[in-house]
Amino acid sequence: AKIRKDLEPRVVTVCRPKSLERAHVIPHNGQVISTVEVNFSASHADVLELVSMITENKVDESSLVEEVVEKDSGKFDYIIYGANLTFVDMEEADIYGFKVEGQ
Repeated sequence: AKIRKDLEPRVVTVCRPKSLERAHVIPHNGQVISTVEVNFSASHADVLELVSMITENKVDESSLVEEVVEKDSGKFDYIIYGANLTFVDMEEADIYGFKVEGQ
């Protein structure tokens, strides 16, 4: 983003689980996909300003994802890719026994 100044990210994508209860859960469509458009360069943003924008202005886009899946009768798997700036909540993720430990 810093190299291509005219194409800096202005959309933030946030992927979070619908439920915090994830122990022994079979993979399912339990994600909330939200986006927020910012009027500043996300690559140069103050973290608190970015968090404030996400908290106050995020738009739940989950229904758009569900519409795409329903068009194919759920026959295919989809991967969400936030082309700009994407945050994925993996705090409680259990990926092949790997544990993410944060502060």
